[in-house]
Amino acid sequence: VAGRGAIQDSVLCAGGDAAQACIGDAGDALTVASAYGDDHLVAVFSWSVKCDAHGVPGVYTSLSKVRSFVESFVAKVSPGYSF
Repeated sequence: VAGRGAIQDSVLCAGGDAAQACIGDAGDALTVASAYGDDHLVAVFSWSVKCDAHGVPGVYTSLSKVRSFVESFVAKVSPGYSF
């Protein structure tokens, strides 16, 4: 994949036929609906090969791969917060 970096273990690609996210959209949520209708946050937008490109997936950071980092960071900046 061309772009800012290679596809690594901590990312996933997602998208469809619609235009994809742009640089200003970094951090936007990728959610999946559960069987009960609840939305679950699974990733946040990181980058794409081309802004607003149709049919080109965006690259998202998988939260399951970086959860321990996020939890330790939040604990430092917001003591007492729990997930």
